[in-house]
This record gives sequence, structure tokens and C-alpha cells, in this order.
Amino acid sequence: MERWVLQQEFPNWDSLRIMNSRHEHLDWMHRHFADVVVTGSELLAEVEQEDPR
Repeated sequence: MERWVLQQEFPNWDSLRIMNSRHEHLDWMHRHFADVVVTGSELLAEVEQEDPR
């Protein structure tokens, strides 16, 4: 069963603010928490090597 719930109004300017600041946030996270940055393709290649099929 699906139930539709009305969402609060979310102004477009706030969505744009969040979208435009995401790279700044990611840069900050990498400087403070990441020892190594791994690409998605590297992770997928590792998973495919471990696949027992």
C-alpha cells in the first residue's frame, strides 16, 4: 500500500545552496578524515575479483 505524504515546502534557493556547496564539504571531509581516496571503479573491480560465481 502506498500512502502519499505531503512534504514541507523546500525553497529552490536552499536546494541550490546545498548543491553548490557539496564540493566544499567533500574537500573538508577528505582533509579531515580520508587517508586514501578510492574511486568507484576501483571498488567495483575489487568486488568483481572476490565474486565466487
